[in-house]
Amino acid sequence: MYVAFPEEMRKIDETAIDDGIPSILLMEHAARSVATLVRELGKDPICVLCGTGNNGGDGYALARLLSNSGLHAFVISIGEPKTGDASLNRKLFLEMPGECLAINELTEEKLGKLLDGSAVIVDALFGTGFSGSIEGKTARLIEKCNELDRTRISVDIPSGVDGSNGFVEGTAFRADFTVTFGVPKVGHFFFPGRSYAGRLIVEDWGFPHKHIEEVSSVKLLTEKTARRLLPHRPPNSHKGTFGATLVVGGSELYGGAPVLTARGALVVGAGLVHCLAPREVMRQVRYSHPEVIAFCPERDIGHLSPDDLKLIEGILHRIDVVIVGPGIGRHPDTGEFVKRLVAAATSSRKTVIVDADGLYHYSVSQKCLKGMPGVLLTPHPGELSTLTGLSVTEVRANIPLFREFVKERKLALLVKDSTSTFVSDEGDTWLSCFGNSGLAKGGSGDLLSGAIGGFAAQTGDVARSVLLGTYFLGKAAELIEHSEAFMQPGEVAAGFDKVFKNLHSLNDVAGEK
Repeated sequence: MYVAFPEEMRKIDETAIDDGIPSILLMEHAARSVATLVRELGKDPICVLCGTGNNGGDGYALARLLSNSGLHAFVISIGEPKTGDASLNRKLFLEMPGECLAINELTEEKLGKLLDGSAVIVDALFGTGFSGSIEGKTARLIEKCNELDRTRISVDIPSGVDGSNGFVEGTAFRADFTVTFGVPKVGHFFFPGRSYAGRLIVEDWGFPHKHIEEVSSVKLLTEKTARRLLPHRPPNSHKGTFGATLVVGGSELYGGAPVLTARGALVVGAGLVHCLAPREVMRQVRYSHPEVIAFCPERDIGHLSPDDLKLIEGILHRIDVVIVGPGIGRHPDTGEFVKRLVAAATSSRKTVIVDADGLYHYSVSQKCLKGMPGVLLTPHPGELSTLTGLSVTEVRANIPLFREFVKERKLALLVKDSTSTFVSDEGDTWLSCFGNSGLAKGGSGDLLSGAIGGFAAQTGDVARSVLLGTYFLGKAAELIEHSEAFMQPGEVAAGFDKVFKNLHSLNDVAGEK
């Protein structure tokens, strides 16, 4: 599914109009889509909140359609329309005659009674191009609506939500349903905007698909995508068929991380999983997963150092993917080790996934590691803040920044968050909304890096593997029957089996092999 920035949606609108679809007809289609939902709810009366732009025009058209169908719909406006189409729809509604009340002419008591007497409140105040904060009477209007136990519907996007990133400054309309048009917008998927949108309904009428493909620069990861990307396992295969992954990590303080990373690679089907870790960590890996080929330096100093590169040099030709960082710690010697390992692996044309404290060391050496092919970085916003020197607030949900980061460094980037963003080394951008708060625990990222590495060993395709790994981690968490607070990363790993089975059953239904 395609996702658009507000400016991209404006271009899609303009292209449709240039192709001969009148803008007033697009507004009518939008109103009809919302009217269908309102009529299905079977509730009456309906209060439509109308702004001064085209979003308000959608609201006036909606109120007219609902009134024509015999429902009691009235409008509360925050100002006179400022666009031609909105003015025309206001005029048509008033000539019915329709009831339109200006917020500036309503007392607090009268406004409260009108809202309290409504069964459905429709928000058509501000569109997807909104940014900043809502102030004054309009802010209080929205707050009153949010306090009422009424069905709330937003037209295109909840007012107060920035369509480019989901940010909310101050207040925003909290919808039970959001009906959006053409394609969903980026702001629908990033928090807090995602929590304000309620159930998102996409109406894609009237827009030629070729224009959407040409203009929209973001895609949404779906179950259908995961099903299509799932690697085939031929019956005459052997362990070499499914590639070899090397996990490099662990330190005196962090022994469990490489265990979870190795598990992630194993449970997605990697043929061979190796692990280099300090001696005590190696013992944990061997105890937890006898399938893993675990080895350690001769010197037992509790962390990895440049001297340990020789242990990898002898097997690197047999490795497809190197995952460096889980639990590796921040010792200065380890930093030099990470820098040399990334350089050696990339020069040997291996896929390299840098995660956890590997990202800390990468940030220190990123100037000399810049432009090395086959590297994937998997930071959460805090780690990306370290990599960029910007604050967490500045990097969160900042797709333009992610793209610039990728372009400048010539690598791939997965920003892990409640809504994760993947930007390939070619600039392709994907959003993933799979998962829940059960993943907000130490170890989830280690499991994810292992899953991505395991899929990369099988497919040789970084982008494909990131999408699959992200989907599997999130979907497995959603399928676990325990409470999200109780959930553990080990349980999530065990749940990958159910995800595989679900996808294979979908393949069978769809007739795909």
